[in-house]
Parts: sequence; structure tokens; C-alpha cells
Amino acid sequence: MKKIYLMGLAAVVALSVNAQTTIRVKNPLVKRQKSEAGVAKGTLPVVNPNQVASNIVCNTQYVAGTTMTLNMTYTATNTDLEFVDYLEITFPAGITPNSSTNATFPTSNSAGGAEALNGASGQVISWGVDNNDQYGGIITTATGVAFDVNVTIGAAVTGNQMATYLASGDGYGAAPGDQVGATFTIYPTGASIDDAYAKLGGVQGATSYCNNGMLDIGVRVVNSGTNAISNLPVSYTINGGAAVVESIAGPIAPGDSADYLFTAQGDFSAAMPYAIKIYTGLAGDVNAANDTLNTTFANTVSVPLTSMAYSNGFETQAELNGILAEPITGTGANWGLTTLFHTGVYSIGLVANTPAYGDAWIFLPCMDATMGETYHLTFWKRTTSGYNGSIEIMAGANPMSSSMLLPVKSLTANTADGIWYKDSVDMMAPASATIYLGFHGVGTANTSIRIDDINISKVVPVGIKTNASSSIGVYPNPSTGIVNLSLLNANSSVEVFSVIGERVYSKANLNKGINTLDLSSLAEGTYVVRILSGSEVATKKITIAK
Repeated sequence: MKKIYLMGLAAVVALSVNAQTTIRVKNPLVKRQKSEAGVAKGTLPVVNPNQVASNIVCNTQYVAGTTMTLNMTYTATNTDLEFVDYLEITFPAGITPNSSTNATFPTSNSAGGAEALNGASGQVISWGVDNNDQYGGIITTATGVAFDVNVTIGAAVTGNQMATYLASGDGYGAAPGDQVGATFTIYPTGASIDDAYAKLGGVQGATSYCNNGMLDIGVRVVNSGTNAISNLPVSYTINGGAAVVESIAGPIAPGDSADYLFTAQGDFSAAMPYAIKIYTGLAGDVNAANDTLNTTFANTVSVPLTSMAYSNGFETQAELNGILAEPITGTGANWGLTTLFHTGVYSIGLVANTPAYGDAWIFLPCMDATMGETYHLTFWKRTTSGYNGSIEIMAGANPMSSSMLLPVKSLTANTADGIWYKDSVDMMAPASATIYLGFHGVGTANTSIRIDDINISKVVPVGIKTNASSSIGVYPNPSTGIVNLSLLNANSSVEVFSVIGERVYSKANLNKGINTLDLSSLAEGTYVVRILSGSEVATKKITIAK
């Protein structure tokens, strides 16, 4: 999949600190895609530049006068979406690379494919092709990627040896974003090394991207040196603010790790993306390049649909904050900003050229729905002649899991004629809850889906007063399907909705007093009954159990 964000709106890494979990959440709208011919690709307003940042650690100490395999770890530390299409390592004189067991670099993405080993030449060994095609195959994981290089060590080599490397970006952005002249150290056998680094970390205890406040921040540090470490300084900053500095008492033995939960919490109450930097501060650390861990988090503040409407034209940073791109795993191209719009200067799009395809999600910020209320959703959509694409809309309490989502609008193909069309759907809330509304785009080769100018508002019948009065009775509850309504007025009407908001039964011209409904043809489950009686509308929840 192209450009899965490194903190992964769905990468969850367990830490043992107080049985907490580090949730590494995707930044809002940090997806991108290629555009079809003649359509410019939108630029995303991300905090960080599209620049590769990484470190390499050599985990093996060398023995002079031998041929041996050095085990190494490559870790990308940039939090934007610049991947690497070419990695080149230049060893110092006296250490000559021979080969690697990694015929392709150990990690890749499905769109870009794996980057193949080019082999060794002189002091250089490399993987990939520096073609800046926006589909670099060298990516990383939170724990780094292990690879190896077989080398011959000259008999006269002594002391610490410094290697350099080039990590060339794949061209996402105005420039490739190459990391040039980066270095790492190869230590001799028996060297005394002080080295500690932050391996994992981030926000702890968040269960959603909505209505967060003060949250814990945790970190896992590793002693990668040869000496025990005590009183290790650890720090974090949020969006470049003041550093919080604390200390891990230890001791941490060589090769061991320690999990630490900062006593000072971070404030994540505002609706915005957060860039979090966590780093160690060991005195005499021989490898400062691996001391820092960058991660991100995003929070939204729920929109109360009962009292206000929601609209989004994808034009301002405020509108982009909280937009979650692909929290449910998809494949192929991903959602991102595009400059083909209905109004303004941007829309949101899922676009892929042959042979790529799209199958991805994008979610709006969280919203508070009230049981029995109906909300009217409108949006504009279009595709391009010769391209295809279908959209479905689902809603639920957890955008991380498709099993937690219920359909609002079934999968519908766009008309591929390059014209903007207005679409709409009504959804009735089966319960009072905070929900996420997601758009699922699907297309084969030459996918083009664009959405703009979304509006959601509560439907309020003119002249009708909402009342959940107990004087309107629904019984028995639960029932086997035969339900009695006790009404105060004649000429009332009733509608029954499933938990996904689909109307499954309706009846008009009901009498004052007791009315019997036969719902026995409905499946077992929970339903919402909406009754219009005189000037009042009431909603009741019933359960059918056969």
C-alpha cells in the first residue's frame, strides 16, 4: 500500500509500562496519490517537510583480519511520507563489502514493490534505483529493519570506523528529499560503548481520536552500548514546545531495554495534529543519530449534530484537522487533497493511474448523534472520463475496525463523465453515541473519485415538536414481533428503522388508543420506532427476540 503513515493510523505497539498501549495515530490528511494526466496533484499542509531522516546502527563489532557478516538496523525517523527508493552505504578503507543475504531490502510497500540488491562495488553496496518515481520501496517499522552486509576486514584496521550512507527519497514533494552524508560507526571487538536510544514511544491510553485531554506519554529505551546505564535522562516535546525532562533510574544492563511512563502528561485537548519528539540524553553517547524518536497523534472535538451543522470543503487547516485517511487497511492508492474541485481550490480525492488501483477509506471528525434524530448528508462527487470509481458511506464508533461500522449508503458507481454531481442520504441515529462517518472509495485500474463540499444537518420537521413522552407506549418489549402502540391521537403514523437507519416498516392513519403492529417478518435485533402523533414525534427503542 502506498504511503502508509509511519505512525500508522493503525499501528499499535504494546508497552509493558503500567499495562498501557502506545497508539501511533496517523496525521490528518497525510496521504497522497498520483494524478491523471493534466491534473495537478494537490499539496498537503503537513507540518514537516518531505525530507528523509533515518539512522543506521551496526549491531556487530568487527574483528580485524577476518571476513564476517555485520548485522545492521535501518530506522526511518521522518514523520512525513517520503520513502526511500535507493540506499547506498560506503564503507571506510580497510572494510570492503562483499555481499548481502538480503536480495531485496527487507521491507517494502505494495505499490512500490521491493528494492533489489545491486551488489557490491569497491567500498559501496546498494539497494534500489534512484528514479524518484514516488513509489520508494524502502520503508521502516517502529522497531527498525534488520539487514546484513558481509565484509572483509583488513588486518591493520583498528579503532572506531565510520561509514557513510545515502538514503534517497522517492520524489514525494518539490524535491526528492535525499538524506546525504549520514554516518554510522562500526566498533572493534571489545570496545567500551555508551549508547542509548528511544526505540518505541508515543501517546498512551487514547482509545479514539476524539475528545481527548491530558494523556500519558511512554517510551521504550534500549541500552545498545557495552556499559550499564543509570539515571538516564529522557525528554519529550509536543509541537516544538517546552521540553519535559525526566530520568530513568536504572540500571539498564547492556542489550536490555526499559519502559518508562513520563509523570508529566501531555495536553491533547485541542482539535489538531500533534508532532511528538521523544529523546534520550546519555552523557558521552557515541551515536547521537539514533537518540530521537518522532511520532504523531491527532485529536478531534466532536461536532454536536443536535445543535449545529457540519460542513467541510477541505480548504483550511481547521477543515483538514481531524480528517483521518485510511484508518481501515486498504490497498493501492490512497485519499489525499487534489486541485480538481467543486468549489474553492481543493477537493478530497482517490486517484490512481494504471496499473495502480484504489481501495481506501477517509473519515470525517467525530460527531455526536442523538437516538431517533435524522441527519441529512449532502456532498458533491465526480470522476473523469476514462476513469472509474465507486463510493459507499458507513458510520460507527470505531474507524479502526470495519466490523464496528454500519452502512449509511451502499456502494454506488460514479458516472465517469467529468461532471460534478450532488448526492445525498438521510441517516437515522439508532442510539445516542459519538460516531465517525467514513467514505470508502473503490476502483480498479485508472481510479478517479473526488468528493467536495460535504454538509450534514439535523432534519427538523416543520411544526412538529419532538417529545419522548411516556404517554406514547410501545409494548411488549422485547417481543416476538407483535407490538402494541398506545396513542393519544388519531391519524398518527409510525416508522420502524433498523440499527443502520434503514426504514423497514411504516404505517399511517393509526387510531387513538391501542394499535397492533405485526413486525414478525423482521429479523431478531434492536429497532427504533418513530411515532408521529398529532404535534408530537416520539422515538422508542424495541427489541425483537423470537
